[in-house]
Amino acid sequence: MSNRKRVNRSLPLMEFTDKLLTKKEVEANARLHMTCPVLQKKHFSPIGTHKLLFSTQEARILAFDKPAQLSPNYNPSIKKTYFAQMYKIQDTLGEGSFGVVYKVISRENEEGYAVKITKKAYLTKNNYEEIKLLERIGNHQNIVKFYFAWEEMSRVFTQLELCALSLGTYSKTNHSITEIQLLDILTDMAHALNHLHDRKLIHLDIKPENIMISTDGIYKLGDFDLLFDITKTEENQVKTFDITEGDAKYLAKEVLEGKVTAAADIFSLGITMLELATDLILPVNGPLWRRLRNGSYDDPCFTIVPKKLKTLMCKMMAPKPHARPKAKQILNTAVVKENLSAQLLVPRVNYYEVWRASVAETMDRDPVPVCINAQNEMNMDANMDIETTPCVTPPRKVSRVVIYNM
Repeated sequence: MSNRKRVNRSLPLMEFTDKLLTKKEVEANARLHMTCPVLQKKHFSPIGTHKLLFSTQEARILAFDKPAQLSPNYNPSIKKTYFAQMYKIQDTLGEGSFGVVYKVISRENEEGYAVKITKKAYLTKNNYEEIKLLERIGNHQNIVKFYFAWEEMSRVFTQLELCALSLGTYSKTNHSITEIQLLDILTDMAHALNHLHDRKLIHLDIKPENIMISTDGIYKLGDFDLLFDITKTEENQVKTFDITEGDAKYLAKEVLEGKVTAAADIFSLGITMLELATDLILPVNGPLWRRLRNGSYDDPCFTIVPKKLKTLMCKMMAPKPHARPKAKQILNTAVVKENLSAQLLVPRVNYYEVWRASVAETMDRDPVPVCINAQNEMNMDANMDIETTPCVTPPRKVSRVVIYNM
């Protein structure tokens, strides 16, 4: 009988090491130990498309402090929802514990938008509070724009600005983000947080997946499901959070104790910048998680962080909330001021366009039909009743086949 210890290979690699690992290292390790992939179940959206099409309930605008109205082209007399009458669904952009976000095209102006739909099929007071807070945010170039909201079918629908992609998606294909780009991200997010905090609002869910990139290369803060109003009375300031695995990577320690201040956003932005600068896989819990919150930055991965940026990051991740700089103070630091001054002389690089061009180069090419049917006859699939597209036998032997990898 073998004395070798069994290892649960389904556990993440972070469970077996006390070293912070980069995403690139884990990907390389996965390729070395690649096994047959587990067949994934087909994902179905929790809100079936057919359920969004027909309803006898008339849509109602949700507007409190910001004037808004439904489209005059909406016809409430037909058994078709406002959503179905006004939009065409293109894709599912994301899904969280609070709702589903769809990429849609407006039937009126053919413009693209993101529409968030609450997941639970009933309305609560919190749904209306969220709309009030979104109205309070107002417009800012570094915050995903809120247009208006309405309710129908016992759900809340929110129309938002459609961005190109998130930094979470971007960082999965770009393992080396430049110092200049990091400064652009930090600058834009500091502007966004300064705007929110001036309005006594805290985001509480800052992470790469919630930082969007617009087609013109501007970084925008989005996803306001946990938006918190700090003007609430003292007893309401202690809040219970439904922390998911991804959220815990970016949370300040004091938030888990119910101590909510604007400094929590500063910590989350600091550790987000650390992840983007180092390509680290941040721990969800355990000793590594605590080490990042106790002011210990001695891991070799930290050596690749630009020196100027590292000093500011460490201050943003200070263990004590009062020791962290405010968003306005971040904007007044020398490193951010230098970046803003440089943009006056040379326009910033649109890294979305750079990313899109690099992805386009790796896109699969159209396949060239090649067959070994010497008679050039129509191919028949034994399991189908229809004929497949015929192909032409090459005039001479094929000496080389080129496969384009994604």
